[in-house]
Amino acid sequence: MTSEQPKKVKSKTGAPSKYNEQYCEMLIKHMAEGLSYESFAGLIGVSIRTLYDWEIRYKAFAQAKEIAFPKSLLWWENLGRAMAAGKLTIGKDNNKKHVPGNPAVFIFTVRNRFPKQYSEAAKVELTVKNPHEYLMQIIEKRKQEQQRLNEPFIDVDIDDQSLERDFVE
Repeated sequence: MTSEQPKKVKSKTGAPSKYNEQYCEMLIKHMAEGLSYESFAGLIGVSIRTLYDWEIRYKAFAQAKEIAFPKSLLWWENLGRAMAAGKLTIGKDNNKKHVPGNPAVFIFTVRNRFPKQYSEAAKVELTVKNPHEYLMQIIEKRKQEQQRLNEPFIDVDIDDQSLERDFVE
């Protein structure tokens, strides 16, 4: 960052926007170090909501985010590869030290930070031709299961109108 203050973009209503065009490059560099989008808000002193607002208002900021996310993913994947190969080091030059890393923390982090790439959750789509019949079958199975377990069952009267209003698009 240079010592001279960048020109800030003026908003049309309310307080002046804290957005500045240098944030685009700063965001890319921040996330290229494996840091999160949301933590960038803390770095520049704005709320996370403000970042999301800037995505909508400033096309350049939205584009910077699109560039920055894969860079963060790359950082984490490189860390994982180094850990898997036993080549994870900390420190610089002559002070480098080999460390084992923590696979559980790595897995937890990438699954939560990059769920599209690392989630184990399967996407299931269900198309029901007769929602009323399907729902009644579910209720009957639940009733039988509760009777088998000797649990009380609260029977609910469902009419076709409320079913269509609540469950049928």
